[in-house]
Amino acid sequence: MVLFALLSVVSIVFGIFSIYDKNQLVGVQKLLGYSSFRIVWSHAVNNWLVVFAAFSLEILMLRIAFSQLDNSIYPILFLFQLPLLIVLSLDTLIQFLLVHRQKATNFIKQNLRSRLLICVVCGLFIFTSGLCVYMLRVIDYQSIQIFLNAKKMQHWQQRNDNYVLSEISAGNDSASFTYQSNKIDHDLQNFYTQIADKKGVFLAASSHFDQSKAQRQLYQFWGLPNLPSFSLLQLSPSALKKYHISNNQGQSIKISNQDKTKYYLIPDKFRNNLKYQRFFKKFALINSTVNPSNKAQVKQFLDSHPVQIVYYKNTRSFASWDSSDSRSLKLPIIEVITAAGLDTDNTSNMRVVGLDNLLKLDRKVVASTAFKRAIANSDLSDNQLVFRSIKDSLLSDRSNYFQLLAAWGSFLFILLLAILQSIVSLNLIWQSSHEKQLFVQRLLGYSSCHKYRFIYLLISISDLIAFIFGIAFRSSYISFGFVILFALEMLVIYHSVRKVEFKKISEELKGLS
Repeated sequence: MVLFALLSVVSIVFGIFSIYDKNQLVGVQKLLGYSSFRIVWSHAVNNWLVVFAAFSLEILMLRIAFSQLDNSIYPILFLFQLPLLIVLSLDTLIQFLLVHRQKATNFIKQNLRSRLLICVVCGLFIFTSGLCVYMLRVIDYQSIQIFLNAKKMQHWQQRNDNYVLSEISAGNDSASFTYQSNKIDHDLQNFYTQIADKKGVFLAASSHFDQSKAQRQLYQFWGLPNLPSFSLLQLSPSALKKYHISNNQGQSIKISNQDKTKYYLIPDKFRNNLKYQRFFKKFALINSTVNPSNKAQVKQFLDSHPVQIVYYKNTRSFASWDSSDSRSLKLPIIEVITAAGLDTDNTSNMRVVGLDNLLKLDRKVVASTAFKRAIANSDLSDNQLVFRSIKDSLLSDRSNYFQLLAAWGSFLFILLLAILQSIVSLNLIWQSSHEKQLFVQRLLGYSSCHKYRFIYLLISISDLIAFIFGIAFRSSYISFGFVILFALEMLVIYHSVRKVEFKKISEELKGLS
């Protein structure tokens, strides 16, 4: 959509400029009896040829890439070209109205008057400025992602050997990806159950629950007591063993993957705070479809989802498993996820690509025959699961961010050309339609700023609004980008005005006569 809008602006601005740039030629053609359509077509035919050539090249490249291309693809390709064809038709119509409504002498004397066209070019300039704000915002976002990616690389450096899911295809389970079926969730649960007890297989994730107003309202809706902000660390029994966590009696906490009970390990510091017990006994309700006002439903749900609270002693901090937050976890609530106790949220998370996937694997596990057998036995072969190391996954993300940044940067460059061209076109139209007025003002000693105050005000107000948006969005790219753009626009308008201002008065008198 952005590319389409960009092509639309560039096409219309250059279409209008082509008429004004060759106004004397157009005037001679009108005097020779050329019809308005014939004149316009001679200017617009190049645009249509470019679209036709691009369409032909697109078909040729598809033919080369896919030798057995179905012929039914051609109507679809044509439909995708329709928006651009409509824009070209609109561009041709604007040129036709311009040529048809003006007299031949106006073209020859370069004395064109058209408030409509001035409004159109002003509108296009404002639109392109708004589009520039959006593009700079996207580039700012991509730059932030690259910065965060670098932080993740540093934070996850000790876990580069862990593998995560990096690719998954729909295969025969397309209905699962449109939430019309939960087959793939059952398949992933079956897959994890087969490998859960193997060395190097574990679940790990962390998140933070703040005390925001929305969070408090959520607790109140589900009938949960209000708790201070806390961190939740989700671990499988195998991951729990790595931390050597002990209970208040000094015994190591061990939980079996066959246990269907949901375990919450709460720091011994909160033993006397009964709110924690009441909260986590009902915590599973938040992700359920139970009506909280129906007590019978709530009781039935809680009875079928048993929860056990265990208090643990630990003074050290835990490393974060949250891809967006690298802060260490102090006294977190630990939720133990067993293979038998996986819920729908856990299994749905297992198809998430990247670091946020619960499932973490060792390199040897991924390469093992038992791992591949578990995929085949779980009917996941058609989903073509690809596991990569955390380092490779982050490098792949970085590559994607840089590619997107380059693509948006190229769009922005084209848009800047369109903005500068629209200023040149606007100035040319303004000079042609106010030639006598500008000449008189020049004789009276008016400054260029006063004579072209409309254009200067348009540029200044538009860029000032964009600059304010940049401050509101806290985007340095938008703010500094429009400061640079304002300087370029002033330079272009100065250069465009300078041609007229430095022309001798005698030459202007000849032009006016």
